[in-house]
Amino acid sequence: MMYFLDFDRTLFDTPLLYKRGIESGAIPQEFVPLVETAIAGKADYSVPEWDGFFGGLEREEFEIIPADASALVYADAKEFLASHGNEVVVVTAGRVSVQKCKVERSGVLALVQNVIYSEYDPKGDVLARNYSHFTDAVIFVDDKESQLTSVKTHFPDCSVFQIVRSEITIPSVQYPILRSLTELP
Repeated sequence: MMYFLDFDRTLFDTPLLYKRGIESGAIPQEFVPLVETAIAGKADYSVPEWDGFFGGLEREEFEIIPADASALVYADAKEFLASHGNEVVVVTAGRVSVQKCKVERSGVLALVQNVIYSEYDPKGDVLARNYSHFTDAVIFVDDKESQLTSVKTHFPDCSVFQIVRSEITIPSVQYPILRSLTELP
C-alpha cells in the first residue's frame, strides 16, 4: 500500500499554529485578519496580501513556526506515521520555503518515505509529474475536495479520502470522509 498525504490540516494543525501566532503577538497586526481567514478555512491564497505574509516569514521578519513543532502534528497522524511511515509520501502545496520549514520542524520528515513540495499546482498534476504509474494500491488523503478531484482525474484507480479535522471543513458529497488517519485501510 502507498499513501500520499497532504500536510496542512491532514498531518499538521496549521489553524492552531496560526492561532498561537496571533495570541503570542508573533503575527504582525496587519496580517491578523488575513490569517483569521485561514483559521476559518476560508483563505483565498491568490490575494496579494498572502505574498506579504509568506514573504515576511521567508525573510524572518517574524517567526511563528516553533523550532520544535512536533506538538502541532495531530495525535492520530503520529500514530499512523509510526506504523505506516515507510509507505507514506507527503504532498504539500504552498510557499516551498515555508512548507519545508513546517515539515522539517514538525519531525514528519524523519517519519516518511518522501516529501513532494509544490507551490500551488494541483496535487494530481504534481503526482503525475513524479509518478507515471503505481505498482501498489494507492490512497490519497487531503482536506480539500478540489485536490481529491485533481488526483482522481490523473489516477482513476486511486482511493481518495477527505479528512475533516473541524466543523469548518465542508465535507465532500463525492468522496469518503475520514475524521482520523487511523480510519484508513
